Amino acid sequence: MLLSVFHAVFGKNPKHDALVSSGSRNWKKALSVLSKHDMAQSHKDSVVAWKGYQATSQQGDVVQMMMPSNAHERTDYLKRIVAVTSMLGAQGLPFRGNDESVESTNRGNFLACMGLLMKFDPFPQNHNPPSNATYTSLVSENEMIECYAQEVTSVIVSEITRSKMYSIMVDEGRDGRSEQLAVCVQLMSFDAHSIADKLQQQLQINGLVDVKHVAQTYYGAAVMSGPTGGVQARFRRLHPEAIYIHCYAHELNLVLCHTCRAVSEAVELFHLLECVYYFFTTSLVNHHKFKDAQSKLGLAAVELVQLSNTGWACQLQSINGVLETLPAIFECRSLSVLSTIYTLLMFQTLLSVTEGLHKLLQKETLDLEKALKMLCVTLSRVNAQMHLPQKCTRVPRLCASYTAFLNHMLRKGRNREKLKISVCWAHNSNLITEEVLVARNFLACKADAGYPPQDMLAVHNLLSTDMFPCLKEVLQGPLTVPVSSCSCERSFNALPRLHTLLHQTMGQRRLQNFAVMAIENGILSQLSHNKGMDRFTKLFINLFKETQQIPR
Repeated sequence: MLLSVFHAVFGKNPKHDALVSSGSRNWKKALSVLSKHDMAQSHKDSVVAWKGYQATSQQGDVVQMMMPSNAHERTDYLKRIVAVTSMLGAQGLPFRGNDESVESTNRGNFLACMGLLMKFDPFPQNHNPPSNATYTSLVSENEMIECYAQEVTSVIVSEITRSKMYSIMVDEGRDGRSEQLAVCVQLMSFDAHSIADKLQQQLQINGLVDVKHVAQTYYGAAVMSGPTGGVQARFRRLHPEAIYIHCYAHELNLVLCHTCRAVSEAVELFHLLECVYYFFTTSLVNHHKFKDAQSKLGLAAVELVQLSNTGWACQLQSINGVLETLPAIFECRSLSVLSTIYTLLMFQTLLSVTEGLHKLLQKETLDLEKALKMLCVTLSRVNAQMHLPQKCTRVPRLCASYTAFLNHMLRKGRNREKLKISVCWAHNSNLITEEVLVARNFLACKADAGYPPQDMLAVHNLLSTDMFPCLKEVLQGPLTVPVSSCSCERSFNALPRLHTLLHQTMGQRRLQNFAVMAIENGILSQLSHNKGMDRFTKLFINLFKETQQIPR
């Protein structure tokens, strides 16, 4: 009986061939049957598959050939790839070029860096990877960026898990035609329910649902701060212990904006400053004359500042800009009036009192204790201005507006300060009296020895967890509570820079991963390249198992 062994083992449809399914016993026509079967395409494919199997049995398959023989070379090559990816991501530089052909003079930073390595590093010069395993394609690049973003996120999540409590700061901003949260999640709608759901979704993705959530900080828009339907109210239904903190930096800006609008003289002054700004900036001729006047008078080159309701400390910057360039713009008759000059000086003095608080609230290392202390100092300085009548002796008519401005600022500031203190210290009910007494004596001994703690963070670090478990947890709460959402503002400041350098064509997923690398470049710089390479290798193996193809 004649049988086709090749087709029986390697054929795609062996049942349709008689030589495979049942065989042939007609020996008279054996030569013609074999000749016809030998010319069939299915038989040829089976023979090729058989020879490939023989070669694999003798030399091993592709994966086996790659791993034992040149695994060391592939590892060294991949290390250089991930190192270049990490460097470009940390610096926020674009990867790809518009024309990446060999003839192009600008193939993009990624390929340019790899070419630079080949000039001075002998290993890339001698290493010739297969064309389907160079890892320089757009697909591999996006996968590496995502791997590094996941590594950075895992570091942040591990730090949160170790601390056993955390707060959340949220801000949203428009990026082109889409809304972005500070965590760079694209919103499909702009209501409080959608934002709260996105926050909870991110916490679940990163495994932070079971970690104690002590506070949440947003700006004061109704969609965020609403007591019933706002984000903070919806979020507290899921996390009752997460108190809401209105961003202190936004609050200070609201106090100044409302105060400047409450006094008629202040309204007139800032309207005049706005007119001066537009007069010298909207016309190139006027702007050139303004710069020439500064140069002739020997003044430092200073640009006028536009007023804004959302720009922090813009009122003081506008006043300082006008006063510094006053000789150059003195041709404006309205500024030559004594009352105008006096009002400029008066508001410069008043707004300078809050300048230090503005700068402090924008620091990344700020904690609640420092913010409250600086707020009390600022309010006392504003209150001290009430007892300086000599400032109003030259212009008696402005005394009333001067006093009204101070009263309005003090009233707004004190109301907000009392609210924040009462809310933030609501978690101190479980404080153990014995621990407080022992800690007080312990800190007194440190002070007598010449090492007094400077702030609440220093006190927290001095206390032992074994000796003061409850007190240390109580101190950890205020230290964890965010004072402002300036970190979110810094995240949004990175988006225009990334879009400018990296073009508007990147997708949301790549933008999110790249923003994590660029914003958290401090964590990224401390990550070992082996971690990024290991995560990418696991992804490589999973893709190979799913597609049986080596990703490029």
